[in-house]
Amino acid sequence: MTERQPPLPPADMYRQNRTKLFSQGDIFADLPFNDLELSDDAERQARIIRVWRSNAMLITPTDAMRARGATDRYSGPPTRTVIPVLDLDKADVTDLERLTTVDGLFHYMYLPEDPVSKLRRSIAVLSMPTTVSAPLLERFERVTQLSVQGTRQLQLKLVEYSSSLTKRLEREDFNPWPD
Repeated sequence: MTERQPPLPPADMYRQNRTKLFSQGDIFADLPFNDLELSDDAERQARIIRVWRSNAMLITPTDAMRARGATDRYSGPPTRTVIPVLDLDKADVTDLERLTTVDGLFHYMYLPEDPVSKLRRSIAVLSMPTTVSAPLLERFERVTQLSVQGTRQLQLKLVEYSSSLTKRLEREDFNPWPD
């Protein structure tokens, strides 16, 4: 049995200014993330042990905001989910060749360099979702948006990661909401 390989990210991964509304696949600059530690006591209190900053990708599914007549950037759910986007040169990835040739690592999505937005070669870490308030995103610069093909790649990776599907999926199986 041959190993299942997801498709490479599309050549047209990014598109600037696709829509002014926040959409699944938007990449924001310099959001704060934190690492937590649970206490050993019965109350299991969490405390922040480290705060760090990273680019972030919005993974909350895009709803029918335009169809509802949305006019502001964050009219939609009051909270959104983002994942960190780490510069590949600074990330600790053991199978770099597999990541950059077939986007084949389960917990990550490879993001090629984008000279227009100055986004360096990166990885989106699917296993580190963080919930943020939608108005908070307004405070951060949206660096770029994924194209429709890029959003299909994101949806494919999210389904593979969250479901552990062994069936071979194709990028064309996904139809992102047209905004």
